[in-house]
Amino acid sequence: MSMILVMRKVSGSELKELHQNPEEIMWFLYGEESEEQKPGFAQRFLSFLKLKKEEPKKSKKEWIKPSKKEEIDLDKAWQGIHFLLTGTDYEGNMPEASLFAGKTIGDIEIGYGAAMSLDIKQVQAFDKHLQGLDINALKEKYNPEAMKKLELYPDIFVSVEENPEPLEYLMEYFNILKDFVHKTALEKSALILYLT
Repeated sequence: MSMILVMRKVSGSELKELHQNPEEIMWFLYGEESEEQKPGFAQRFLSFLKLKKEEPKKSKKEWIKPSKKEEIDLDKAWQGIHFLLTGTDYEGNMPEASLFAGKTIGDIEIGYGAAMSLDIKQVQAFDKHLQGLDINALKEKYNPEAMKKLELYPDIFVSVEENPEPLEYLMEYFNILKDFVHKTALEKSALILYLT
């Protein structure tokens, strides 16, 4: 099973609302209710017996699938990119560790853990960091031995002499990340990140 990091643009007000009502995250991302929103057995049974009328919870607006401009995925390159940015598997300081250092949105499992968020200022700081990186210096941080020791996902990292494709793969998705974060920062939007 693959682990893919997804990043979705969100307005500052939508992000605030999701942090206040984390049970809405599944609806926001997929148009589905989370298990916490679904009525339990007792509620359904009482509704069946008509002892308690249960009105279905209605969303404020119709769910619309995000466009390619609003959402990207980093495929399986996310942990390798994080390593190039921080030299670690999951740790690091902001803004370079932004792929894993966001604020958790509740505790609802989205795939592999809860969704995280970067607010507008964090997105702008991450963008400034990414824009200031020298691509050649970033490539120099590619260290297959250290990556294997850390057991980074996926297990594909080998020396460039042996096979240049893993580094090319990381750089392709790094450029996708850099472009998406830059556009998000220019729009003064926030981000939701989640592993699926």
